[in-house]
Amino acid sequence: MLEKYQEVTKADVLAALKKHILPVFDSKLSMVTVVTAPSKADEIAAGLTGHGFKVEKRTLEVEADEDGSGSESGSDSESDSGR
Repeated sequence: MLEKYQEVTKADVLAALKKHILPVFDSKLSMVTVVTAPSKADEIAAGLTGHGFKVEKRTLEVEADEDGSGSESGSDSESDSGR
């Protein structure tokens, strides 16, 4: 196996990077999903727009009973409620 690894050239590695890795960062060939705090959304959107990505911002709506505020410890397990 080591002999096969030694046969790989710098040109082989660069060709693989160009074919498989670089397209991930091309705004015409890929899609990006970012989840962040609302305070950072505009900054991240500006950066992505600057790199050619079309940005669509969405806000995740959370119901009061889904955000963990209904429990003091954030857990609804029986072991926590017996304290």
